[in-house]
Amino acid sequence: IRNTLKGLDTLPDWSNIVRILIDGLLYIVAGLILLLIVCLPAILLFIIGVYPILATSGSYTTYSDLWSVITLISTIIILLFLYGLIAIIVLWIYLPLATVNFAKKGFFGFFEVVDILKRFSLEYLGILVLYLVIKCIVGLILWIIAVIPIIGELIFYIFSSALSFILEIMFFRAVAKYYLERG
Repeated sequence: IRNTLKGLDTLPDWSNIVRILIDGLLYIVAGLILLLIVCLPAILLFIIGVYPILATSGSYTTYSDLWSVITLISTIIILLFLYGLIAIIVLWIYLPLATVNFAKKGFFGFFEVVDILKRFSLEYLGILVLYLVIKCIVGLILWIIAVIPIIGELIFYIFSSALSFILEIMFFRAVAKYYLERG
């Protein structure tokens, strides 16, 4: 990503492995912080909605009381599911641009939400969808090959990781080029 942002068409230099490891660790920490922020509303909804019900379990005297509890828990589960679905879509859109912003600006660049969302467009959504389609097609082809006993399985295990790695590199290069164009 950094080489693409510099306008270079070469692979990165791996001589400073310490910096690469530190950047990787910082990226993981940033991702965990983002995940915690995104999960916080779901955790609070669970605590506020479900915990009091569980704390008073066993004290329901009628079927009507029990039915009310089941309805409430079902509603909370549906809300948590819908929130999770929305959160996954938002993260799917946000993370690639945040990753490029991280590569350009460092740790806090990952959290520049307004700057990152300004770069969002239909073209970017097209890149995301195209990548998803290509990854699904490659995965389907590999799964079909994996049906072949022994040889197919061997091909699957050898090529699935390599192709996934190559597709990720191509994807983040495309996102970095898009990022530069939207500069």
